Amino acid sequence: MRKIAFLQLVLLIVICFILAGCSPKYPHADTLVPVSTYTALPTLTITPISTPTFIATPTLFQATPVNTMTFEEQKDFVKEFMSNSGDCRLPCWWSISPGQTWEDAEKRIHNLNGSLIEVFPGYDSETIVYIIGIKDTSPIDNLHLEKKQGIVYAWHVLDTGGVIDPDRFGRNWKNYSVQKIMNRYGEPNRILLNSSPSYNSQAYGIYYLWLFYDKIGFSILYNSRIPRHFSNLAYFDICPGTDPLLNIELNMQSPDNPLPLDRFDQTLEDVRISTEIGKLIVVRSFQEATGLSNEEIYQTFMHEKDPCFAIPSDIWMGNSTP
Repeated sequence: MRKIAFLQLVLLIVICFILAGCSPKYPHADTLVPVSTYTALPTLTITPISTPTFIATPTLFQATPVNTMTFEEQKDFVKEFMSNSGDCRLPCWWSISPGQTWEDAEKRIHNLNGSLIEVFPGYDSETIVYIIGIKDTSPIDNLHLEKKQGIVYAWHVLDTGGVIDPDRFGRNWKNYSVQKIMNRYGEPNRILLNSSPSYNSQAYGIYYLWLFYDKIGFSILYNSRIPRHFSNLAYFDICPGTDPLLNIELNMQSPDNPLPLDRFDQTLEDVRISTEIGKLIVVRSFQEATGLSNEEIYQTFMHEKDPCFAIPSDIWMGNSTP
């Protein structure tokens, strides 16, 4: 009986081993075998950043300074400057002087809420001319600054508004009349005159009068008209203070600049280098045209109100040399 029980136990054990060997094997939860799978990694995405692009021609410098003038402040500034420029004596204009750093000039223009736009090369290959844009506030047609080697090289101011409204134009520029300029800056180094018999009209003639302050660094051109009542007279009068002013032009450079201011004026430059057009233009000294010395002309402006000067009629007619 014991033998049968022992055999049954042995048989039961053998059956258990057989069953255990046939069952599937699973790894234990804490001994999982990692399976190699592909995991998508985040890719580096480059987002384009808007950066300023330098354009050689034209180049617009538009800054957004902290303290820019409002529209009304601009108008007030321009009006005030035209009536009283304070310590900003020519060749300074709008507190910018030839010889000043270009960076300072940019800041000044931007503070006026203006822009500088490159327009063309200057007198030499190192010089660039910029036009100044100030919206709807300036009565001046053209404002140009010249840049050379990081400094302000020259200023150019041109206004032709007198062609449309001479009376208003004269009022705008009253503090830059011949008489007031001489009163403030003294006797000019040169005074030049050019005249023309016609101004698209049988009723008027025109003349160009230049004041040169070469030692200070500026020149002013006055383009005025007078009635042609003198056509049969030996002399006619020009009265720079009261003759209707059509255009005015200021050219300014450093007083240390050895180049002549004449080069900024197309008429005088044509005459100076004797172009085909220049050969037809007669520019005389005002002394020659009036028969007065420079000192006499200066004293006349200083002591008379709105003086007039008698000019021989043959000078008005033209193109013959003196």
